[in-house]
Amino acid sequence: MKRLGALILPVAMIGLFATTAKSADDYPYAYPQPGYYYYSDIDLIAREADAIGEVLNKISSPERRSLLAEQWIQFSRQRIAKTDAFREEWLNLQKQQTVNQQDAQQTRVEMLKMEGEIEKLRAENLKLQNENLQLQLQLKQQTGGQTPTQTTRVQTPPAK
Repeated sequence: MKRLGALILPVAMIGLFATTAKSADDYPYAYPQPGYYYYSDIDLIAREADAIGEVLNKISSPERRSLLAEQWIQFSRQRIAKTDAFREEWLNLQKQQTVNQQDAQQTRVEMLKMEGEIEKLRAENLKLQNENLQLQLQLKQQTGGQTPTQTTRVQTPPAK
């Protein structure tokens, strides 16, 4: 009978820990979008706390009960520390993702400003070319149809 009692505690602990324990490798690599909060570990810990109470009630020896309670407290602290570390890492990833999105948005704004500036410069270049052609035409008319000896024509790249 004592042997049976000695086996109940380890079997109960193994069964309890095997069904509830997660390692750091069990967490998903695909992180949820910002704004989503991960609650399942909190719910799982609450369920585990209920389960440990049932296990403690079934153990008759006060020494074994206190030993299991101490082990459970140690396990719970480790579990909570790992969960907190995971949450902190996840929040840091969220912050980094937000910073990256803001940087990308700022880069898009700057790119649009530059494109607008390029278009202004192209328009001014076309205006100057038009003035140049008009001046060349006036000069040609004033000289009686003869072209100046050195005229250069500036070509602009085609618009996108």
